[in-house]
Amino acid sequence: MADRTETLTCPHCKSEIPLNITRAFPKFLPIDQPPQREGKYDLSYNRITPLYHLGWYLRSEDLPEYYPDNNGKPMVSYWRDEVTIPWVDAGLQSKYMSKVYKYRGFQPRVSFGKYNNEYYLFVYITSNVDQEAIDMAANAEYLADVKRIAKVKENFGQLQWVQGAT
Repeated sequence: MADRTETLTCPHCKSEIPLNITRAFPKFLPIDQPPQREGKYDLSYNRITPLYHLGWYLRSEDLPEYYPDNNGKPMVSYWRDEVTIPWVDAGLQSKYMSKVYKYRGFQPRVSFGKYNNEYYLFVYITSNVDQEAIDMAANAEYLADVKRIAKVKENFGQLQWVQGAT
């Protein structure tokens, strides 16, 4: 008796997709290769697109190099005082309000986590939750304002899309 491979019929193109060919989505994507919208079926991976955030992945042990003016203050407090409040005071919270959702604004945020046995700080600025959020990655004025207020320097490296970082 021959092996039987289950298939899935694509609702759009009606092609048969073997269920035994699935690939994992990459953890990191370059800024110029944004993921599809979260939740959208991706034929090339045979999976639903996961949530990605665009930002800088910084090792926690290197934080003094990234934010030398922190002086040992807890990063959450530092971020509030040195980034979030100045962002609002500069009028950027209202400047970058969503055109789609009434109460959503775009601004730099931070989260903390562990990856490959290293702790990190993730400074993120948008996601792939919808097309408006994905398009913010190409908004040069927004990126310049983020870099200025969030004190992003050359040593941060390149912006990248990161899966599951927040």
